[in-house]
Amino acid sequence: MPQLKTRVQVDLGSTQPISEILLYPLFYADRGGYGFPRQFKVSVADDPAFKKATNIADFTGADFEAPRYAPAHIYKGNVKARYIRLTVTRLAHIGQGFGYALRQLMVMSNGKNIASGRPVEATDSDESKGFKKSSLTDRVRDERSFPNYSSMLLRKDFKVKPRLISAVAFISGLSAFELTVNGKKASKNLFSPGWTDYKKTVLYDTYDLTDLLKNGLNALGVILGNGMYNIQPDTLRYVKFINTFGPAKAIVQLRLEYADKTVQIINTDKTWQVTPGPVTYSNLYGGEDYNANLEPKGWNLPGFKATATWSKAIETKGPGGVLKGLSCSAPPITAIDTLKSAKITKVLANLLIYDFGQNASMMPALKVNGPKGSYVRMIPTELLGKDGLADRRSATQDGVRPAWWQYTLSGYGAENWFLKFFYQGARYLQVELYPSSDGVLPKIERLNDVIVHSSSTAVGSFESSNELFNKTYNLVRWAQRSNMMSFMTDCPQREKMGWLEENHLNGPSLRYNFDMAPLFRKTMNDMADAQLSNGLIPNIAPEYFIAGSPELTNGFRNSVEWGSSFIIVPWQQYLFSGDILLLQRYYDKMKTYVAFLSTEAKDNIITTGLGDWYDIGPKEPWGSQLTPVSFTGTAVFYYDNWIMYRIAERLNKKEDALAFKAASEKIKAAYNKSFTMHKQVFMQPAHKPAWQCLYFLT
Repeated sequence: MPQLKTRVQVDLGSTQPISEILLYPLFYADRGGYGFPRQFKVSVADDPAFKKATNIADFTGADFEAPRYAPAHIYKGNVKARYIRLTVTRLAHIGQGFGYALRQLMVMSNGKNIASGRPVEATDSDESKGFKKSSLTDRVRDERSFPNYSSMLLRKDFKVKPRLISAVAFISGLSAFELTVNGKKASKNLFSPGWTDYKKTVLYDTYDLTDLLKNGLNALGVILGNGMYNIQPDTLRYVKFINTFGPAKAIVQLRLEYADKTVQIINTDKTWQVTPGPVTYSNLYGGEDYNANLEPKGWNLPGFKATATWSKAIETKGPGGVLKGLSCSAPPITAIDTLKSAKITKVLANLLIYDFGQNASMMPALKVNGPKGSYVRMIPTELLGKDGLADRRSATQDGVRPAWWQYTLSGYGAENWFLKFFYQGARYLQVELYPSSDGVLPKIERLNDVIVHSSSTAVGSFESSNELFNKTYNLVRWAQRSNMMSFMTDCPQREKMGWLEENHLNGPSLRYNFDMAPLFRKTMNDMADAQLSNGLIPNIAPEYFIAGSPELTNGFRNSVEWGSSFIIVPWQQYLFSGDILLLQRYYDKMKTYVAFLSTEAKDNIITTGLGDWYDIGPKEPWGSQLTPVSFTGTAVFYYDNWIMYRIAERLNKKEDALAFKAASEKIKAAYNKSFTMHKQVFMQPAHKPAWQCLYFLT
């Protein structure tokens, strides 16, 4: 590892007292503590050249134990200075080279971050891929006085004239919204309007509000939470990745039509009012906290008198995506079932374990009584440890970290709470009760497990005289349900990502159980949005993060078994329904993806990818141990060309059909030539990919 000196320097603007300096580690590429410097020192001075400098922290003698998520408190004391210099003498190993990375440098004085917004100089700085040195000091100066916009309330009063015959609202709130009309929910939908690449597509919902309005004064209320749109880092709770498309925002158009054929339009504009919401923590991976004392009483009712905490809304641009409605939307996520606890274990007076008997994508529904300021914390988990407490190893990665729902009571009798912005795959809830200032614990009156997922219509079921078959089917169906969200996720407890291979591998099974046409219609839009200019369909869509390097040689981003969902999903949909809409809509982009694969292939053999991911081999499961990557990759490459040949025939694209047919024959010949000597692999019944490939190529 190279020994050198590289530095970053912050100008505080004037000489000021300093009590503490903190370095926040970067969370990047699915990893905490990314690129944290190994050895470094911190010095201060009143001149920018540091001719008269004082070293206040020195970690150059041995490698610093890099934090993964929590800040490193590298200095505590009492010193005065204008300039802070971090000199790195030993770099971290990053990818193929060396460097160092930090998320934030905070300089504390009297409880405030005096480095906030101050200029940064650096001997070296990577200003690409969203990195920039100015981000090192972009944290707020005084977090105690800064409004908590983990959620946001918006409201608008308006008058309705007599003889209203129709009221239709078109609304999008990012990342997730709940709309009320005169205090009543406009729908049962959760996590609306749906997860997308918001720079490409922003979905909106349409609601008929006619029956919710009255003559005279009415009120629209909207609460916004973070969701996939804004995932912030956390020093304690679990976060899979960090990403933001900007501050919370909403767009609304309410169209009122009257019997005299006049039309009245209510739009989002500066006349709307806004204030921080009662959800004080909103993270799709870390949880959701709600403080009932912070919800203004009657805020979404007509005639509400706004206090000084409310301000006029700011008109702003959207995140860049095209507004799209039902043609690209998935079925809404709703509450599907409610499970009562199968068992409650009282560990301590303030610690209970609720067992709901089924692992599923869930949100708790709580009824609680207690004094103001007391609170209930609910930690979801799939497993219990030997001590009988929550074991979240299956729900996190890169270290075990918690996530929870938390409700702080207002103290006004029985209080009911149901979540808005966080769900988790879990069977158990570890429930912790915390007292009010006078030491009184809250008392749970009811706690249920509400199963939430896509409202895709169930169309099939299975039952036999064989109980093992029935249990297997039930297991698979629960797994399908728990991953049917705004797109098919890979798991509901840890990643919640749209890894694409399951859409075609599990596609037939899903279609026998549910009407998947709307959800796969939305997934095709996600894949089209994720397509790169070179034609690649990445393994994840929407591509909220990249596992590892963005280079095409990274199988976690470029694997034909994953990206080919863009070809296989619409083909399967056609086979099941006869519907050619997806084939027509995405044909050109599908063609571009297959062309990309052709440029990637070497002599018609695919060499990059994940292959038979996570097969069972002699080592701990990881990657493809028993099957070459080219074996499955090339087979799917052949299948893509064969499907495109059949699609081109169906769409009467004769020249394309001939070209794809010829390409598939060449790939088949290259495949058989490359793998004929390994025919004995085909005779291993347990080796599923080999049988699949044999089916593809004969």
